[in-house]
Amino acid sequence: MPTTVSVVAVGSVLPMFDLMAVVLRFIAKRGRPRGGIGARYRVDDYLILFSLIVSLSLGAIMIFGAVKFGYGKNSAGVMSKMDIVAGKEITMNTQKLTIVFNELQIWTLGATKLSVLYFYRAIFVGTVFNILSWAMICVVTAVMPITFFLVLFQCGVHINWLWSSPAVFAGHCLSGTKLASAFCIVDVITDTFIILMPWYWIMNLHMPRLKRLVIFGIFLFGALAVVASAARLIVYLRVYPSHYSNPNLLGFNTDIVYYSMLEVGLTIIAACLPTFGPLFSDSFKRRLTLTLRRFSTSFPRFRYRFSSIDRPAMVSQSETRIVWDGPHMGLETVAFVDGNREIDVPLGQIHVTTDTNRSSSSIE
Repeated sequence: MPTTVSVVAVGSVLPMFDLMAVVLRFIAKRGRPRGGIGARYRVDDYLILFSLIVSLSLGAIMIFGAVKFGYGKNSAGVMSKMDIVAGKEITMNTQKLTIVFNELQIWTLGATKLSVLYFYRAIFVGTVFNILSWAMICVVTAVMPITFFLVLFQCGVHINWLWSSPAVFAGHCLSGTKLASAFCIVDVITDTFIILMPWYWIMNLHMPRLKRLVIFGIFLFGALAVVASAARLIVYLRVYPSHYSNPNLLGFNTDIVYYSMLEVGLTIIAACLPTFGPLFSDSFKRRLTLTLRRFSTSFPRFRYRFSSIDRPAMVSQSETRIVWDGPHMGLETVAFVDGNREIDVPLGQIHVTTDTNRSSSSIE
């Protein structure tokens, strides 16, 4: 069973990686032209943004449950004889959080799958692919609400029985084992089909072999999401059949949210990777360099002033002053030529004076 520290780590690190992936996705799309296939933002981008918001919420639930309630803890240690009431409350609140977590993850996993499918439709064309993609979109769209309401009303209208005792749940509710197993099996099948669906068309793309291998590598990373969903299925099959009689309910709930978060996090990252191509283009590198230069010249807003004398032999002394101009600060160098003439350059100007005796300049 994962510990409290590992629950907090997964609940904080994976959503942050999801956030980074989505931000890079939108940065990559920002410089693309509007209209047609190159349209800047499309349905797939907004769907992945929704998935990110839910992923951040799931991470917050995990952290809150680990710090405040029972994620990462054992029921035997919490429900001691000295604190039996607090132990029951912790277990009940942890089960409530797990139910909310399970309901939210249905939508984020479904939205991520839809995002990938709509992304495919913007790249691949043809009658066969059009039929396959629309069929998968319909399947994923239908699975989300069906699963959501089955989980929510598996005890009928008595939703509070979901966090009641295992005996009450077993006697009055639908089998959690069958529901969880069915959901995970459908999840693994749809993930696998979505990963494999574009491979035939990728093989027929006219591009250099190296670039094709890179694309294959990106799509293979998406297989990690399939591995994560398969791992969750194994965990569900292992823990759900015995959860009615399992004395460690906190450990049971910890396993559920931990492995579910792994799948959610990896799925969002895998869905964003194929959109990172523009980040490695020369035009993007030039825009990034220009943006960094603009940023470096605009912050911080200090104005540095320099003065140089062409003929140092004519200079008897010089000094540097700190000059304030409203909210701005600058450095001003003043030179005294022959001990009696002062060369001063006003703030906000570029001034050059040259004669046979002296020469000074100021650059802002």
